[in-house]
Amino acid sequence: MRYIFPFNSSATNIYMLLAITMSYISFPIMAFLVVHTACMFMGISTHNTQFSAATAFLVVGIYSLVGATTMYVSYFKRKNKR
Repeated sequence: MRYIFPFNSSATNIYMLLAITMSYISFPIMAFLVVHTACMFMGISTHNTQFSAATAFLVVGIYSLVGATTMYVSYFKRKNKR
């Protein structure tokens, strides 16, 4: 899992946990904006641009949700072991 979610291992204290959570929240928004801007720049139709941006938001959103969940689970497992 550390290769799929490289940020999770750096959550060693509560502040890093919150900072990484904020980055996981911003990833889907950034994916939406980047794909939408790239498609508009290339002159792709509005329908296809909206579909591509929404698909990017959904895929990256699922990745971020799974990453944040595994990060919280592993963080609290480590915290309870100590």
